[in-house]
Amino acid sequence: MNPYNVSVLFFNFCAFTLSLLIWLKRKDVIGRFWFIFTLVVSVWCIAWSILLNQNISYELALVFSRIAHISAAWIAVTWFHFTLIFTDRLKHHKRLLIG
Repeated sequence: MNPYNVSVLFFNFCAFTLSLLIWLKRKDVIGRFWFIFTLVVSVWCIAWSILLNQNISYELALVFSRIAHISAAWIAVTWFHFTLIFTDRLKHHKRLLIG
């Protein structure tokens, strides 16, 4: 395990723990969508840290690379959805979010 793996996993642990506390404290839509956003970021972090590992095979690295790229695409979507809910503009941009 190299320092890059440790830093990514530490970021993942801190972000996920904080979002879990927010979700348990705030039981509304904002807390739920913040948890969903951080869950997607956590999947990306775990896949990226496994991908950075030097002791895995090519096939396993390819699988985790695909998982990291798929979850990275969903990071933007979930962040946009969270900001629309947080700013109360979901009704105005519903068609853009669906698109």
